[in-house]
Amino acid sequence: MRGGLGISIGLALALTGCMPSLPDEGLPAEGEGEGEGEGEGEGEGEGKPLLCRTGLVEACVCPSGALGHRTCVHPGIWGNCLCGAEGEGEGAAEGEGEGAAEGEGEGEGAAEGEGEGEGAAEGEGEGAAEGEGEGAAEGEGEACLSDRDCLFGLEWCEQGTCGPCRDDGSACLIRCPEGYALYSRHGCQPCECKAINECLVDDECAYDLVCTPGDDCTDWCPPGDPTCCHGNLCLEPPVCGDPTLAARFADCTAATTEPDCLAAGGTWARVGRSPEPVCDCPTGQAGCPCDRAADCLGSCLVELPVGETCAEQRVGSCHAWSHLVGCHCVFRDEGTPVEICID
Repeated sequence: MRGGLGISIGLALALTGCMPSLPDEGLPAEGEGEGEGEGEGEGEGEGKPLLCRTGLVEACVCPSGALGHRTCVHPGIWGNCLCGAEGEGEGAAEGEGEGAAEGEGEGEGAAEGEGEGEGAAEGEGEGAAEGEGEGAAEGEGEACLSDRDCLFGLEWCEQGTCGPCRDDGSACLIRCPEGYALYSRHGCQPCECKAINECLVDDECAYDLVCTPGDDCTDWCPPGDPTCCHGNLCLEPPVCGDPTLAARFADCTAATTEPDCLAAGGTWARVGRSPEPVCDCPTGQAGCPCDRAADCLGSCLVELPVGETCAEQRVGSCHAWSHLVGCHCVFRDEGTPVEICID
C-alpha cells in the first residue's frame, strides 16, 4: 500500500508542476518528477526555497492543508497561493496561458489582464503597469498650464501634460558655444545648452530699458513673458502707435484756431460741456499698453470688467484723443488708478 500511495502522490504532484518533500515514512523524500516549472530544482525536496524568477511556479500549502501553487509575478515577489483550481494547461493557473496568471492573457507572465507580456500588469503591456504601456505608469501625467502645476525637481510641463524632466546635466560633459550655457528649469538641470539671459524682469535692466523675451520659449509661455524664455535682452521699449501723429501732437494741442488745428491733424469741435470749440488731437497711441500717465500722450485708462473695482486694475491702454470726457478709471503719474468723471 505504501508503494502504491507514493506512486499516486508522485503522479498528482507531477501534474501541479513541482514535487515537495514528504514525511520519512517510506515515501519519496527528494521529489521524483521534474515538474513543469521553468527553473532548476522547483521541488522542495532539498529543503531550500526556490529563487523567485518571473513566471516560475512552485507548490504551496493551502489553509485547508491541500496543495496549491503560486507564481513568481516579479523577481523576488511570489503571488498568492492558488487553491482548488485545476488548470487545463501545463501550469496550474485558472487562465489559458502557460503562466500562472488569473486573467485571460496568453503570455507567460502573471498578469491578470489580457496582455501577452511577462510582467505582473493587469493591462495589455509587458511591464508592471495596469495600462497599456510597457512601463510601470498607470496612465498619462496630470494636465498642466505651466511648470508650476508639476512636481518640482521631477516633472515639467510639455504640451499641456506633466512629464518626467531631464536631469542629466550634473554628469554632462558637453561644451556650450559662446553665449550659451547649461540651464536649470523647475528644479531640473538637463544636459543641453541654451542662450544666456541678460534678464528675467525689467528691474534687472538699466533705466528706460525693458527685459525683452528671447526666441526660445516653452510651448506654454505667455506672449511677452521673459521668465519662460531663453536669450532675453535688455532693450529699449518698442514704439507703440503712429509716430507721425505722435510727432504732430504738441503742435496740435497748442493750436487755438481752427486752421492751425486742422493743419496739425486735429479736429476743431466742442468737447463735452465746453462752450467754445477746441482742438481735439489724435494721440496715435490708441490701445497701447500703459500703467501710468507718463506712458501716454493723452490719458492712460482702463475699462472696468464687470464686478471689479478701479483699485484692482494694474494695466490700462492709452486713449486715442487728447481730450477725455465721461467717467473712467484713469492711471495717475505714480501708477495708481482712480475713477474720475470729466464733463
